[in-house]
Amino acid sequence: MNCARSTSTCYWPSTHCSVKSTSPAWLDSRADFAALQLRYRLFAQWEGLAEHRWLKVREGGVRKGWLVGVDRRVGENFKVGVGYNFTEFSDDMTELKYDQKGFFLNMAGYY
Repeated sequence: MNCARSTSTCYWPSTHCSVKSTSPAWLDSRADFAALQLRYRLFAQWEGLAEHRWLKVREGGVRKGWLVGVDRRVGENFKVGVGYNFTEFSDDMTELKYDQKGFFLNMAGYY
């Protein structure tokens, strides 16, 4: 039986920082991140996924794009997969460089 499942993720982190300890000027590094993910069971132990990502940085503009991958269940509580991130950003909001495009390995355990 083939099943589709959809999930979504949103982050609204906000940080203020000063360039120098003596400088009264503060920088607003607010960033908004959202992702909508669709998973589809391909075969008995295999799932495909497609995710649309959107990142808006107050001082850096808007970036968006796709991430795709395939996972395989290994036992009842673990899956491993590979995919490709077509965007240049990560969902890790502490990563400040836009160099995240490329292949990735995904491992997940659940209960």
